[in-house]
Amino acid sequence: MTKYVLYKVKRLLTTPELIGWAILFVEFWVFMWFYVFGSDILSYKGMPYYEEVVKAYISVAYSSLSLITLGSVAIGITSGIFASSISVRYVTKFGRLSPRRFFLEDFISSTVVFVICVSIIILSAIGVGYMRYGVLVVPKNALGLFLTLLAFGAFSYLISINLGYLAILTKRPKLMNIFSMIPLILAFVSYGSVFTKLSDVFPYIYPFNALAGFVIYFSLGKIPPGSGYIQWLMMSYVHNQNVNTMNLRAALAAIVLWMVFLTITAIVLIRKSRGVSIEELRIA
Repeated sequence: MTKYVLYKVKRLLTTPELIGWAILFVEFWVFMWFYVFGSDILSYKGMPYYEEVVKAYISVAYSSLSLITLGSVAIGITSGIFASSISVRYVTKFGRLSPRRFFLEDFISSTVVFVICVSIIILSAIGVGYMRYGVLVVPKNALGLFLTLLAFGAFSYLISINLGYLAILTKRPKLMNIFSMIPLILAFVSYGSVFTKLSDVFPYIYPFNALAGFVIYFSLGKIPPGSGYIQWLMMSYVHNQNVNTMNLRAALAAIVLWMVFLTITAIVLIRKSRGVSIEELRIA
């Protein structure tokens, strides 16, 4: 790998906007989840299911808050694709970096940033949750959780690169602000489903929910539903009632199909963008 990977990782992680919105803003909601929204959980202290409820709640908290972090990071990734489109053409044409190698390294560096930011939120949620409830959450399957975070990052990058090159094809940089917000909007749709029970097929057509479900699964070792996690938590752990859960194989198949589809569309958009001259981008 060239210095590009280290350069982009360092540049993104030191961007004030990313630090403010993807990390500090979400950290505020970490404390809100445990000290405001989850204050009633302390009333279960002493009950036989208290520890399990806390573990489930903390897992749901960091899986849902990770969505906001991913959406916030994706804003910077999407905007950066348009902003760097001119310089990238010069580098890949006159430098040692080929277009294929550039996109591979751009994918790796962006995914690394996604994973680092989400890991910060997960670790802080575990720490704050322990301070609040006195229960330490250790993921049941750390490797599975890590692979899910990589998939989360890869999926978010594919959405960003599609939107970035779509903006280039429109030749209207003013639309970039709208396009760059789409990943965060999609993340908030999934975040809202944490509190609302939607159709059982929702995670199979909306991969953000499927990925969030895998985060909970590898954290707890128990299969969650595709939405309505708070309701599932109360019904399963407190009231000991069965709730329809997500089909892991179908969810995994949906994630793979979405990633293949986004990869194909990204390749098509990148190839079409070569027809947009540097002069047109400058004028735009």
